[in-house]
Amino acid sequence: MLHGYGSMYWPRGQIMDGTWNRGKMGNEKRYTFADGLTYEEDEWNYCKFPDRRFYKCIVNGLRPAKEVLKTNDQPTKIIPPFCYDTGTGIFDSDKKCILSYRNNKKVRINIDKNANITFIYIYISIK
Repeated sequence: MLHGYGSMYWPRGQIMDGTWNRGKMGNEKRYTFADGLTYEEDEWNYCKFPDRRFYKCIVNGLRPAKEVLKTNDQPTKIIPPFCYDTGTGIFDSDKKCILSYRNNKKVRINIDKNANITFIYIYISIK
């Protein structure tokens, strides 16, 4: 059981610093994304109108018109037609699985067909 101040590290580089009290996260906490951007719970203005720049553009400045970033992660991932970026891989709607960004091999096959796939379809239809 977590108790006291500590940090949790995720495989993709995110960090959660904070104080736990008998396994529950307290009010003192800080979430840092892998690129160094720190989440501001009360004043979160990142990538919101009118400033929709990615964090890399905020830190390193804007690029010329023909070199504008399409995503914050570089290099930009190539997503095959009728597939969707889930943040952990590429969802292939025909194969009903998640593929690796690196080599398009299956990394997650056992997708709960009712919950997860429905969520993905709802999420992408909103965008």
